[in-house]
Amino acid sequence: KDVQSGAVLVSTRQKGNSLLSHLRNVVVTYRDDILPDYIVGASAAVLFLSLKYHRLHPEYIYERLRQLGSGFSVRVLLILVDIPDSAVSLQELTKVSLLSSCTLLLAWSPLEAARYIEAFKIY
Repeated sequence: KDVQSGAVLVSTRQKGNSLLSHLRNVVVTYRDDILPDYIVGASAAVLFLSLKYHRLHPEYIYERLRQLGSGFSVRVLLILVDIPDSAVSLQELTKVSLLSSCTLLLAWSPLEAARYIEAFKIY
């Protein structure tokens, strides 16, 4: 119901993510019962990953993608490029995205990441 009403459903695990303060053009509804980080449409899900976090917890994204399964026809992996020398990590995550049937989006700031979330919801 919330998705049809125009709200972006946000997993409570995202509380504290700096991109949330930049979401201004959509309604945000926090939920603790959703698998993706963001649900932006009836069958559209976004997983968010910062490269800093990925370097510390490289197994995390594999587990999240496994949990997500195939319940969403549009699956987006939104990466915040927040480290220098990101080429190796991005190469790995590009491969992961392809093998997981995900669209890979790169953002270089929390503001840019928020605009991607808004664009998926609005359009």
